[in-house]
Amino acid sequence: MLFEKNLIPKSSPLIAITGATGTIGSALAREAIERGFRVRSIVRSASKALRRQSGEVFPIGMLSCSTDWSRALANADCIVHCVGLKNQVFSFRNKFYSQLHAVNFDVTVNLAEQAAAMGVRRIIFISSAAVDFPQEFVKSSLTRRNYTTSKLLAENYLRELSQRTSLEVVIIRPAAVYGVGANSYIDHLIKLVRLRVPLPLASFEHRRSILNIRNLTDFLILCLSHPHVAGNIFSLADSENLSLKEIITCIGKAIDCDVRMFPVPKSVFRTLPIPFRSLFDERRLTESALVDMSSVRSLQWKPPLSSHQGISELVASSN
Repeated sequence: MLFEKNLIPKSSPLIAITGATGTIGSALAREAIERGFRVRSIVRSASKALRRQSGEVFPIGMLSCSTDWSRALANADCIVHCVGLKNQVFSFRNKFYSQLHAVNFDVTVNLAEQAAAMGVRRIIFISSAAVDFPQEFVKSSLTRRNYTTSKLLAENYLRELSQRTSLEVVIIRPAAVYGVGANSYIDHLIKLVRLRVPLPLASFEHRRSILNIRNLTDFLILCLSHPHVAGNIFSLADSENLSLKEIITCIGKAIDCDVRMFPVPKSVFRTLPIPFRSLFDERRLTESALVDMSSVRSLQWKPPLSSHQGISELVASSN
Protein backbone atom coordinates (compact mmCIF):
# COMPACT_ATOMS: atom_id res chain seq x y z
CA MET A 1 0.00 0.00 0.00
CA LEU A 2 1.33 3.44 -0.93
CA PHE A 3 0.61 6.60 1.05
CA GLU A 4 1.30 10.19 0.00
CA LYS A 5 1.14 13.23 2.27
CA ASN A 6 2.24 16.02 -0.05
CA LEU A 7 2.69 16.52 -3.78
CA ILE A 8 5.78 17.61 -5.68
CA PRO A 9 5.78 17.87 -9.50
CA LYS A 10 6.07 14.42 -11.11
CA SER A 11 8.90 15.69 -13.28
CA SER A 12 11.14 15.81 -10.20
CA PRO A 13 13.45 12.78 -9.70
CA LEU A 14 12.03 10.11 -7.40
CA ILE A 15 14.38 9.14 -4.57
CA ALA A 16 13.72 5.87 -2.72
CA ILE A 17 15.11 5.90 0.81
CA THR A 18 15.39 2.67 2.78
CA GLY A 19 15.47 2.86 6.57
CA ALA A 20 13.56 6.13 6.32
CA THR A 21 12.49 6.19 9.97
CA GLY A 22 16.10 6.02 11.15
CA THR A 23 18.36 8.95 11.99
CA ILE A 24 19.94 9.34 8.55
CA GLY A 25 16.97 8.27 6.45
CA SER A 26 14.43 10.56 8.10
CA ALA A 27 16.77 13.57 8.01
CA LEU A 28 17.55 12.94 4.34
CA ALA A 29 13.88 12.57 3.42
CA ARG A 30 13.02 15.95 4.93
CA GLU A 31 15.98 17.69 3.27
CA ALA A 32 15.37 16.12 -0.14
CA ILE A 33 11.72 17.19 -0.14
CA GLU A 34 12.70 20.73 0.82
CA ARG A 35 15.04 20.80 -2.18
CA GLY A 36 12.39 19.68 -4.63
CA PHE A 37 12.93 15.93 -4.94
CA ARG A 38 10.10 13.44 -4.83
CA VAL A 39 10.78 11.05 -1.96
CA ARG A 40 9.53 7.54 -1.29
CA SER A 41 10.29 6.51 2.27
CA ILE A 42 10.58 2.73 2.45
CA VAL A 43 9.83 1.58 5.99
CA ARG A 44 8.89 -1.53 7.92
CA SER A 45 5.71 -0.07 9.39
CA ALA A 46 3.65 2.74 7.88
CA SER A 47 2.00 3.75 11.16
CA LYS A 48 5.26 4.98 12.68
CA ALA A 49 6.50 6.56 9.46
CA LEU A 50 3.34 8.52 8.76
CA ARG A 51 3.83 10.46 11.97
CA ARG A 52 7.34 11.50 10.95
CA GLN A 53 7.64 11.62 7.18
CA SER A 54 6.39 13.62 4.23
CA GLY A 55 6.20 12.40 0.66
CA GLU A 56 5.30 8.82 -0.22
CA VAL A 57 5.56 6.16 2.45
CA PHE A 58 5.91 2.54 1.40
CA PRO A 59 5.64 -0.11 4.15
CA ILE A 60 7.65 -3.16 3.09
CA GLY A 61 7.65 -5.22 6.29
CA MET A 62 10.57 -7.19 7.68
CA LEU A 63 13.61 -7.26 5.42
CA SER A 64 15.40 -10.40 4.30
CA CYS A 65 17.45 -11.74 1.41
CA SER A 66 14.19 -12.63 -0.37
CA THR A 67 12.27 -9.34 0.03
CA ASP A 68 10.39 -8.30 -3.11
CA TRP A 69 11.42 -4.68 -3.81
CA SER A 70 9.63 -4.31 -7.16
CA ARG A 71 6.77 -2.09 -6.03
CA ALA A 72 8.89 -0.10 -3.58
CA LEU A 73 11.38 0.78 -6.33
CA ALA A 74 8.91 1.39 -9.16
CA ASN A 75 9.93 4.48 -11.19
CA ALA A 76 12.75 5.32 -8.75
CA ASP A 77 15.67 7.26 -10.19
CA CYS A 78 18.00 6.77 -7.22
CA ILE A 79 18.09 4.69 -4.04
CA VAL A 80 19.74 5.77 -0.81
CA HIS A 81 20.22 2.62 1.22
CA CYS A 82 20.25 3.61 4.89
CA VAL A 83 19.24 0.25 6.35
CA GLY A 84 21.91 -1.36 8.49
CA LEU A 85 22.66 -2.85 11.88
CA LYS A 86 25.11 -0.89 14.01
CA ASN A 87 28.01 -2.48 15.79
CA GLN A 88 27.08 -0.86 19.10
CA VAL A 89 23.93 -2.90 19.56
CA PHE A 90 25.73 -6.23 19.83
CA SER A 91 27.69 -7.91 22.56
CA PHE A 92 31.05 -9.56 21.93
CA ARG A 93 29.65 -12.92 20.79
CA ASN A 94 30.17 -14.55 17.41
CA LYS A 95 26.56 -15.63 17.00
CA PHE A 96 25.54 -12.05 16.24
CA TYR A 97 27.74 -11.94 13.15
CA SER A 98 25.07 -13.84 11.18
CA GLN A 99 22.57 -11.06 11.97
CA LEU A 100 25.02 -8.35 10.95
CA HIS A 101 25.77 -10.22 7.73
CA ALA A 102 22.09 -10.84 6.97
CA VAL A 103 21.11 -7.17 7.22
CA ASN A 104 24.26 -5.37 6.11
CA PHE A 105 25.16 -7.74 3.28
CA ASP A 106 22.31 -10.07 2.24
CA VAL A 107 19.60 -7.39 2.25
CA THR A 108 21.87 -5.00 0.36
CA VAL A 109 22.69 -7.58 -2.32
CA ASN A 110 19.03 -8.45 -2.87
CA LEU A 111 18.03 -4.78 -3.08
CA ALA A 112 20.82 -3.89 -5.53
CA GLU A 113 20.20 -6.89 -7.79
CA GLN A 114 16.53 -6.00 -8.15
CA ALA A 115 17.33 -2.31 -8.63
CA ALA A 116 19.72 -3.13 -11.46
CA ALA A 117 17.17 -5.40 -13.12
CA MET A 118 14.52 -2.65 -12.90
CA GLY A 119 16.76 -0.01 -14.47
CA VAL A 120 17.27 2.19 -11.40
CA ARG A 121 19.98 4.71 -12.31
CA ARG A 122 21.96 4.94 -9.06
CA ILE A 123 22.25 3.46 -5.58
CA ILE A 124 23.97 5.29 -2.71
CA PHE A 125 25.14 2.89 -0.02
CA ILE A 126 25.71 4.12 3.53
CA SER A 127 28.71 2.17 4.76
CA SER A 128 31.00 3.18 7.64
CA ALA A 129 34.23 5.11 8.10
CA ALA A 130 35.41 2.21 10.26
CA VAL A 131 36.07 0.30 7.04
CA ASP A 132 38.89 2.79 6.41
CA PHE A 133 40.44 2.63 9.87
CA PRO A 134 43.75 0.83 10.56
CA GLN A 135 43.46 -2.92 11.11
CA GLU A 136 44.79 -2.69 14.66
CA PHE A 137 41.88 -0.37 15.49
CA VAL A 138 39.30 -2.66 13.88
CA LYS A 139 40.76 -5.86 15.35
CA SER A 140 40.68 -4.46 18.90
CA SER A 141 36.97 -5.29 19.03
CA LEU A 142 35.31 -8.47 17.74
CA THR A 143 32.02 -6.62 17.27
CA ARG A 144 33.72 -3.81 15.36
CA ARG A 145 35.54 -6.33 13.16
CA ASN A 146 32.35 -8.22 12.31
CA TYR A 147 30.52 -4.98 11.59
CA THR A 148 33.18 -3.59 9.27
CA THR A 149 33.50 -6.96 7.52
CA SER A 150 29.78 -7.02 6.71
CA LYS A 151 29.93 -3.45 5.36
CA LEU A 152 33.07 -4.11 3.30
CA LEU A 153 31.59 -7.25 1.77
CA ALA A 154 28.53 -5.25 0.72
CA GLU A 155 30.74 -2.51 -0.75
CA ASN A 156 32.74 -5.02 -2.79
CA TYR A 157 29.62 -6.71 -4.11
CA LEU A 158 28.05 -3.41 -5.16
CA ARG A 159 31.20 -2.37 -6.99
CA GLU A 160 31.28 -5.70 -8.82
CA LEU A 161 27.58 -5.38 -9.68
CA SER A 162 28.15 -1.94 -11.18
CA GLN A 163 30.74 -3.45 -13.52
CA ARG A 164 28.27 -5.88 -15.08
CA THR A 165 25.09 -3.75 -15.05
CA SER A 166 24.09 -0.15 -15.74
CA LEU A 167 23.50 0.55 -12.03
CA GLU A 168 25.69 3.40 -10.77
CA VAL A 169 27.10 2.83 -7.29
CA VAL A 170 28.17 5.51 -4.81
CA ILE A 171 29.57 4.44 -1.44
CA ILE A 172 29.55 6.79 1.55
CA ARG A 173 31.68 6.05 4.60
CA PRO A 174 30.47 8.46 7.31
CA ALA A 175 32.28 9.09 10.56
CA ALA A 176 30.31 8.80 13.82
CA VAL A 177 27.10 10.75 13.19
CA TYR A 178 25.79 13.27 15.73
CA GLY A 179 23.22 16.04 15.69
CA VAL A 180 19.59 16.74 16.47
CA GLY A 181 17.75 13.42 16.64
CA ALA A 182 20.85 11.24 16.32
CA ASN A 183 21.07 10.13 19.99
CA SER A 184 24.83 9.99 19.73
CA TYR A 185 27.70 9.75 22.18
CA ILE A 186 27.80 13.55 22.24
CA ASP A 187 24.22 13.66 23.57
CA HIS A 188 25.40 11.70 26.60
CA LEU A 189 28.35 14.06 27.06
CA ILE A 190 25.96 17.03 27.05
CA LYS A 191 23.98 15.46 29.89
CA LEU A 192 27.21 14.84 31.76
CA VAL A 193 28.45 18.43 31.37
CA ARG A 194 25.07 19.76 32.54
CA LEU A 195 25.73 18.10 35.90
CA ARG A 196 28.49 20.70 36.38
CA VAL A 197 30.81 18.29 38.18
CA PRO A 198 34.58 17.89 37.63
CA LEU A 199 35.33 15.26 34.97
CA PRO A 200 38.35 12.90 34.96
CA LEU A 201 39.10 13.47 31.28
CA ALA A 202 41.96 15.97 31.11
CA SER A 203 44.48 13.35 29.95
CA PHE A 204 42.73 12.37 26.73
CA GLU A 205 43.97 14.26 23.67
CA HIS A 206 43.36 11.58 21.03
CA ARG A 207 41.36 12.96 18.12
CA ARG A 208 38.39 11.45 16.36
CA SER A 209 36.43 12.43 13.30
CA ILE A 210 32.72 13.11 13.79
CA LEU A 211 29.99 14.05 11.31
CA ASN A 212 27.01 16.31 11.85
CA ILE A 213 23.78 14.89 10.43
CA ARG A 214 23.18 18.11 8.48
CA ASN A 215 26.57 17.83 6.81
CA LEU A 216 25.84 14.22 5.88
CA THR A 217 22.43 14.99 4.36
CA ASP A 218 23.88 17.92 2.43
CA PHE A 219 26.49 15.64 0.86
CA LEU A 220 23.92 12.94 0.13
CA ILE A 221 21.78 15.49 -1.72
CA LEU A 222 24.83 16.37 -3.80
CA CYS A 223 25.35 12.69 -4.66
CA LEU A 224 21.78 12.20 -5.86
CA SER A 225 22.49 13.87 -9.18
CA HIS A 226 26.17 14.86 -9.37
CA PRO A 227 27.65 13.52 -12.65
CA HIS A 228 31.08 12.64 -11.23
CA VAL A 229 30.29 10.62 -8.10
CA ALA A 230 29.36 7.28 -9.69
CA GLY A 231 31.85 4.51 -8.97
CA ASN A 232 33.50 6.39 -6.11
CA ILE A 233 33.91 5.86 -2.37
CA PHE A 234 33.66 8.96 -0.21
CA SER A 235 34.85 9.03 3.40
CA LEU A 236 33.00 11.83 5.16
CA ALA A 237 33.44 13.88 8.34
CA ASP A 238 33.26 17.42 9.66
CA SER A 239 36.15 19.69 8.76
CA GLU A 240 37.70 19.47 12.24
CA ASN A 241 38.96 16.46 14.18
CA LEU A 242 38.31 17.08 17.87
CA SER A 243 39.60 15.37 20.98
CA LEU A 244 37.21 14.35 23.74
CA LYS A 245 38.55 17.21 25.84
CA GLU A 246 37.82 19.70 23.02
CA ILE A 247 34.30 18.36 22.53
CA ILE A 248 33.55 18.75 26.24
CA THR A 249 35.01 22.26 26.24
CA CYS A 250 32.81 23.16 23.25
CA ILE A 251 29.75 21.80 25.06
CA GLY A 252 30.67 23.82 28.14
CA LYS A 253 30.88 27.05 26.12
CA ALA A 254 27.47 26.39 24.58
CA ILE A 255 25.98 25.78 28.03
CA ASP A 256 27.91 28.74 29.47
CA CYS A 257 29.63 26.44 31.91
CA ASP A 258 33.31 26.40 32.79
CA VAL A 259 33.98 22.65 32.68
CA ARG A 260 36.61 21.48 35.13
CA MET A 261 38.66 18.42 34.12
CA PHE A 262 41.41 16.60 35.94
CA PRO A 263 43.77 13.79 34.87
CA VAL A 264 43.54 10.18 36.05
CA PRO A 265 45.37 7.02 34.92
CA LYS A 266 43.71 5.42 31.91
CA SER A 267 43.58 2.08 33.71
CA VAL A 268 40.96 3.54 36.08
CA PHE A 269 38.31 3.31 33.38
CA ARG A 270 38.65 -0.45 33.22
CA THR A 271 37.26 -0.68 36.75
CA LEU A 272 34.10 1.37 36.12
CA PRO A 273 30.69 -0.28 36.63
CA ILE A 274 29.24 -1.74 33.42
CA PRO A 275 26.67 1.10 32.78
CA PHE A 276 29.54 3.62 32.54
CA ARG A 277 31.86 1.55 30.34
CA SER A 278 30.12 2.43 27.07
CA LEU A 279 30.38 6.15 27.86
CA PHE A 280 33.99 5.95 29.06
CA ASP A 281 35.10 3.11 26.81
CA GLU A 282 38.90 2.82 26.97
CA ARG A 283 39.30 2.46 23.20
CA ARG A 284 37.14 5.51 22.60
CA LEU A 285 39.25 7.51 25.01
CA THR A 286 42.69 6.33 23.94
CA GLU A 287 42.53 5.60 20.20
CA SER A 288 42.49 8.13 17.38
CA ALA A 289 40.07 7.43 14.53
CA LEU A 290 40.51 9.95 11.73
CA VAL A 291 38.77 10.12 8.36
CA ASP A 292 40.67 10.98 5.18
CA MET A 293 38.51 13.47 3.27
CA SER A 294 40.71 13.67 0.15
CA SER A 295 38.14 11.94 -2.08
CA VAL A 296 35.51 14.52 -1.16
CA ARG A 297 37.72 17.52 -1.91
CA SER A 298 37.71 16.67 -5.63
CA LEU A 299 34.02 17.63 -5.67
CA GLN A 300 34.77 21.05 -4.13
CA TRP A 301 32.23 20.35 -1.39
CA LYS A 302 32.64 21.75 2.10
CA PRO A 303 30.59 20.83 5.18
CA PRO A 304 27.99 23.58 5.80
CA LEU A 305 28.52 23.35 9.58
CA SER A 306 31.72 23.26 11.59
CA SER A 307 31.90 20.79 14.47
CA HIS A 308 31.65 23.67 16.94
CA GLN A 309 28.51 24.96 15.22
CA GLY A 310 27.00 21.48 15.10
CA ILE A 311 27.69 20.80 18.77
CA SER A 312 26.32 24.20 19.77
CA GLU A 313 23.17 23.55 17.74
CA LEU A 314 22.73 20.18 19.44
CA VAL A 315 23.18 21.71 22.88
CA ALA A 316 20.56 24.38 22.08
CA SER A 317 18.08 21.73 20.91
CA SER A 318 18.51 19.75 24.13
CA ASN A 319 17.46 22.59 26.43
